[in-house]
Amino acid sequence: MPNHRKKFKQYQVLAKITPNTSILVQIYADNTVITTQSLNYDPLQDSDAQKLKVQTSGRFRYTKTDLTIPVVDNVQLIGFGFIFKENTPK
Repeated sequence: MPNHRKKFKQYQVLAKITPNTSILVQIYADNTVITTQSLNYDPLQDSDAQKLKVQTSGRFRYTKTDLTIPVVDNVQLIGFGFIFKENTPK
């Protein structure tokens, strides 16, 4: 339900970037920034896609993310996702 409180667990970004590229990821919960991290090129990861996993926790009603990507870089956003903790049925 959109207005119920949720337990936020993780946010993931998957993108194809070049070695000089950095994507700024800001995650908001209930209109407050809870974390800011960068997705930088990592030669140890798969060259087709770079993955950033942002671990966070808390209970919120709304979540939002902002991705800031430099205009001059060739970046392909492949996917992103919010992972919430599942509730155990009672």
